[in-house]
Amino acid sequence: MMEMGKTIRRARRAMGWTQRELARRAGMGQSHVLRVEQGSDVRLSTLQRLAEALGAEWVMLPRQISNMAQHMGDLAWQRMGRPNMTDEEGSTEDMLFTIENTAEEP
Repeated sequence: MMEMGKTIRRARRAMGWTQRELARRAGMGQSHVLRVEQGSDVRLSTLQRLAEALGAEWVMLPRQISNMAQHMGDLAWQRMGRPNMTDEEGSTEDMLFTIENTAEEP
């Protein structure tokens, strides 16, 4: 669950949003977003609401291709004028879940 939380946090930060802003857009409390980002157990419906608020969708990938997919996602976000979604250390290791941005505009 921790990796999903990290992915949500990276996507939120890439959008330049606070937890409160993401929570508002997803129709949930800020404390719920905090728990998700910290790696608490989360329902798929919650992940779906957060992804929709971020203009994205969840894509499940085998670990072997996750880094390549993350790189491709970063390139797509760069074309939209957004920063990479890699973490502070630049690592995407062991990601099982990734977010594919489907928004038309930044």
